[in-house]
Order: sequence, then structure tokens, then C-alpha cells
Amino acid sequence: MNSLGPQSFYPSRFVSHKSWKLSQGFNLIEMVVVVTIIGMLAMIAVPAYTGLITRMKAKSTATDLYMALIKTRSEAIKRNANVTLSVGSSGWQIYPSAAEDKVLEDHTINGDVTLSGTASVEYNSSGRIAGIVSFGVKAVMGSESSERCVSTSLSGLPKVKSSAC
Repeated sequence: MNSLGPQSFYPSRFVSHKSWKLSQGFNLIEMVVVVTIIGMLAMIAVPAYTGLITRMKAKSTATDLYMALIKTRSEAIKRNANVTLSVGSSGWQIYPSAAEDKVLEDHTINGDVTLSGTASVEYNSSGRIAGIVSFGVKAVMGSESSERCVSTSLSGLPKVKSSAC
């Protein structure tokens, strides 16, 4: 019969538990090599990650503005009254045109994102607007920048383009 002893599980240099326990861990050279490799990979990944964050900020803000336009149109039809979306540099507000003090939605945007375009959009009770409206959304982070365009047709339906207005 072949009995299983300590030598069948451990190499010959680890026969005693004491010597096996002393050889666990990393030495300084191995640790420096691993940290150097991780640092080099991080240097390659950070610029790509910055671009991704910038694109996502622009896309997120443009989508939020798109949804605000949809909500403004929906509120105008629901209330059978004119409803306004007022856009400023720090965000936008939705309110009934006859009662500007009754804000339905107040949205603040991040400081890295800027809005440009028309100051306000007024939807009438049928959900239409007086003219074509467009808003530029620009996100800047370091040397990276990304732009989106949120525009409406005469029917009042908004759309988002992944380019500047």
C-alpha cells in the first residue's frame, strides 16, 4: 500500500511546516515589478476613461433635456394650457406660462456641462411650438470635449443628435 505522507503534498524543500511557512509572501523585487506594471496600465487607461466620462456627461444631460421637452409637451396637452421650458446656463425649469411661480420641475446641471441655444420654449395646448428650437450641450473635462444637439420640430417632438448644432 502506498501511504500519503507529507512529501506527496509538498515539494521536498517544504517537508517541514516551519520552512514552508517561512517561504510564503512576496519579495521586494516582485512587488516593485507588479506595481510598475499596474502603473503603466493605468497611464494607458486614464485618457480613454476621461473621454468616456466626457461623452457620458454630454449624453446624459442631452437625454435629460430631451425628457424635459417631452414632459413640457405632455403637461401642455394634459393641462390644455401653454407650458414653458426655460433654459439657463445652470439648468432648466418647467412651469405653466400663466403661473411662472408654480414650477413643475427644476433641474440643475453639472458644472462641467454647458447649454447654449434658445432661452425658453413654449408649448401650446395642442403640444406644438411656434418655431424650430435647438439646444447645444457641451461637456468639457481636461482636454476632452463632447457635444450633443437637442432640437425640436414644428410639431414639438424633440430629437437628439450626437453632433454640435
